[in-house]
Amino acid sequence: MLTKYSIKNADEYIDHFIVYDFEAILKPTATQHGKNTVFTNEHIPVSVSVAHSLTEEVRCFVSDDPKMLLTDMFEYIGNVSVKIQQYNVDKYKSLLQKIINAHGLTGMEIPGAVLGKTYKMPDVNGGIKEGKYACFFDFHSVLGFGKQRSDYGRVKQQLDQVPVFGFNSGRYDINLIKKDLFAVIGTDNIKSVIKNPSYMCIAPSDMKMLDSNNYVPAGTSYDKYLTTYLGGCKCDDKIRCICGLGKGLFPYEYITAFNVLNQTTIPPKEAFNSKLRGTSITDDDYKRIQLGTLWDEVDQGPAGLVQQS
Repeated sequence: MLTKYSIKNADEYIDHFIVYDFEAILKPTATQHGKNTVFTNEHIPVSVSVAHSLTEEVRCFVSDDPKMLLTDMFEYIGNVSVKIQQYNVDKYKSLLQKIINAHGLTGMEIPGAVLGKTYKMPDVNGGIKEGKYACFFDFHSVLGFGKQRSDYGRVKQQLDQVPVFGFNSGRYDINLIKKDLFAVIGTDNIKSVIKNPSYMCIAPSDMKMLDSNNYVPAGTSYDKYLTTYLGGCKCDDKIRCICGLGKGLFPYEYITAFNVLNQTTIPPKEAFNSKLRGTSITDDDYKRIQLGTLWDEVDQGPAGLVQQS
């Protein structure tokens, strides 16, 4: 599209994105499911961390109500998405305006506009000058396009659907929250791509939820992802890692009820072991936790770990 309209002052990449990660309570349950299967734990979402590349801000939400947790999460994502959309429109403003001048917009695409007329940039600028729109982004935001999208409509979709990435989210996070997910984000104009048992993409009009695992070799762990694509931890003292590129530690199987998050002391070393995986942490790992590099006392308790695990 940039080549088609002779735009040379912008590249073809979307610069900014949002990332998220859920943690869950593993509530013990001995539920028989068929003859040969027993569900040992019910996974209940308890916290989610959200970060974005525009300002690199990180927010952590904690709630004992899964639906309220999602409501808080997507309200924040919605606010951040608007800022990223504005950045995108500013970046590709010359392209968007060239498309308008080349083809015009119809009254069907501009809410409240007179039908049967074609509108070009002098009309848009006139609307801004008259106060109908605060700025070009405000005008862009109200435009609507049907299934037969014009060039502007196709570009608008790319700019408005902010990428929201999780890691292994298609298999775990989305399945963890899907009971309440669509009640919170709605089902209007939403598209999803499912490759059982994984959600590859969920796309409302303002975001596109994607799983990073779909873009790396199969079997890539988060630790290997950090090492391979971001260089991994480069701190000389791994115990006092402050770079943020070391895989966090979290006492997953220790969090069996919401009130555990109210504890203000560090759990014992054994709390970070996993019976399910047959793994245990090293003495150095536990020193990292004790030294506070993975334990945020301001957040008082395991919730402080969520942002880095």
